[in-house]
Amino acid sequence: MPRKTKSAGLLELNLLGSFRLARNGQLVQLPTRKAESLLAYLVLHPESHTREKLASLFWGDSSDLQARTSLRTALAVLHKQLGDESIFADHDSAQINLDCFAQVDALDFGHALDPQAAQSRHAELTNVEQAIQVYQGDLLADHYDEWILAERERYRSQYVDALLWLTQKMRERGEYPRAIEFAHQLLETDPANEPAHQHLMFCYLATGKRLEALKQYDECKRLLMEYLAIEPSPETIKLYSSIQRAENAPKAHEAVMTNLPSPVTSFIGREEELAELKHVFANTRLLTLTGAGGIGKTRLAKVLAFDLVNDYRDGVWFVEFVELKDAALVPRTVAKTLGVRETSDQPIDEALVNALTPRHVLLVLDNCEHLVEACARLCEQLLYACPNLKILVTSREILGIPGETIWRVPPLKFPETKARIDHAATLLQFDAVRLFNERAMAASPTFQVNDQNVAAIMQICQRLDGIPLALELAAARTRGLSVEQIANKLDDRFRLLTGGSRTALPRYQTLRALIDWSYELLSDHERALFRRLSVFVDGWTLEEAEAICGESYSLADTLDLLAHLVDKSLVLADTENRTLRYRFLETIRQYARDKLLSSDEATRVRNRHRDWFLRLGEDAEPHLRSSDQAQWLRRLEQEHENLKSALEWSLSREAVADDVEKGLRLAGALTQFWAMHGHMSDGRTWLERARACRSNLRRFGLGQG
Repeated sequence: MPRKTKSAGLLELNLLGSFRLARNGQLVQLPTRKAESLLAYLVLHPESHTREKLASLFWGDSSDLQARTSLRTALAVLHKQLGDESIFADHDSAQINLDCFAQVDALDFGHALDPQAAQSRHAELTNVEQAIQVYQGDLLADHYDEWILAERERYRSQYVDALLWLTQKMRERGEYPRAIEFAHQLLETDPANEPAHQHLMFCYLATGKRLEALKQYDECKRLLMEYLAIEPSPETIKLYSSIQRAENAPKAHEAVMTNLPSPVTSFIGREEELAELKHVFANTRLLTLTGAGGIGKTRLAKVLAFDLVNDYRDGVWFVEFVELKDAALVPRTVAKTLGVRETSDQPIDEALVNALTPRHVLLVLDNCEHLVEACARLCEQLLYACPNLKILVTSREILGIPGETIWRVPPLKFPETKARIDHAATLLQFDAVRLFNERAMAASPTFQVNDQNVAAIMQICQRLDGIPLALELAAARTRGLSVEQIANKLDDRFRLLTGGSRTALPRYQTLRALIDWSYELLSDHERALFRRLSVFVDGWTLEEAEAICGESYSLADTLDLLAHLVDKSLVLADTENRTLRYRFLETIRQYARDKLLSSDEATRVRNRHRDWFLRLGEDAEPHLRSSDQAQWLRRLEQEHENLKSALEWSLSREAVADDVEKGLRLAGALTQFWAMHGHMSDGRTWLERARACRSNLRRFGLGQG
């Protein structure tokens, strides 16, 4: 994978393993380790660097003058050995010219692992295998500069992740010898990698090597204790138990009890949800886990299915639709997973029915939302014809067929907004915090939750709604930011929360791409209502949605569109109140708000929102002194955030006299409510601000008196 260069056959630099520099195949010797380290740093960080920064990084234990002199000498050495065009340098800065290099193994390794560089899954597989071949050892294994240690660990982690990914892919394809080869290669670098041991146990059993599978468990147990001082996980123990029960070494096709992927990261929390799901699934044949993108549907389905693997004589089969674009290929994709082949006299759906009718099987169909009609048709056909079949579905949109049980996956539990928590131990009782903590420690080994950062971590978990993927993306940012900085940047969360796993699909690598996927599956009318609904803060009713956002829609149309958004997991319906109320997760609302602000209807929708809640405030005012006072106080309290948003909109438009006057009217109408419901200081602030706005209008001659 050579890079494009201006001149062919120039420098070749190997950093993975020992340092090696060559020109046209001939070794180039640098006189000192420091020069080697400096060159490596400049190549791995090819942006411009100040001389002050480089001098401090490499000669920090010297005086400023001596450090700059040493840097100047080292740069001169590199110029001489590499050529005049190799480094762009002036009095203040230095930058490597990568065009002088025909090959840099570390950069080629990173490029091969970039999923966006692959045009297909086959190409991705080839690229990752090439990356593994490029990795000839740890980064600059015989260098010990402080900056190298973190870089070395990052490259090693990518190498381990890539080997684990290859092991999983080979296992899914039934190429067990190659899966075993990759797993052993992984364990040479990371002996206590439990998922690799799980893969080996499974693959040994699948190839009829039951004794080797049992020995692998013993080896796993020994290494986990030696390196980490822990026992094997429940998943590993359960796999070991199933191998023990296999009295005779089975043939490969008999051993495939499941193709469920082994997890790379730990599963946090959800104990109550798993217990409830097992009870629910015992009483239905079709269970759909639905919820917003990144909420954890796939991971929860995998854990549930793994726990049930021994309940299905003919196996648990995981079918991934995430990259499938053609709905017509849904039956073939399921058939390929099950090893069912189409014949000239039997269509694929009939072949599936015939294969599954006598078998006790659990099918897990993952990421169905973009193929929902095709998945619904197939599920209905298979369940009708195959009495011993159960299906577990994950989808942002429900299938909507008879017999479907819908289970909405909730966010991870996090502290309520008004909660007062001062101690780390208390905060770590919440699943969202535990997930953030574990992923942050993986990204930054020195990270820890302590009493000093409790407030910032609590804010992160609250503002990200307990969405697992969002929390993992935020945790990854601890490599370069403090939790306080992360919390402060969440107003721009879509720019902040990028940089997910290299091996994840692009739409799982950023928070915006995750929601883009759902938004692009909406109809034009659904998109219009979705972005308009972002005008609400802390929820809305159907009546409010129709009046404020249902422009050009009837009440029935608005209800239908709103129901579609609920079905597609973009809107939550709160059925606990006597009046059905809808709301966004805050992350979804911010995305919808960005869409509204980029449209030509933002001002019109904000005005309609303000006018509606002005009428509510003025309608409520006389009732606050009547027998139905309690009812109106509850209503105003429920809509308090919307009322404040309406005030904010009016008073932020100081140059528009009509808006300011409406803001004054609303503030006046709410005065008694604020006094009666404990919002006096809040109300006083709004009234003072409204009067100040009116004074400004009069001063500039814009008011009406």
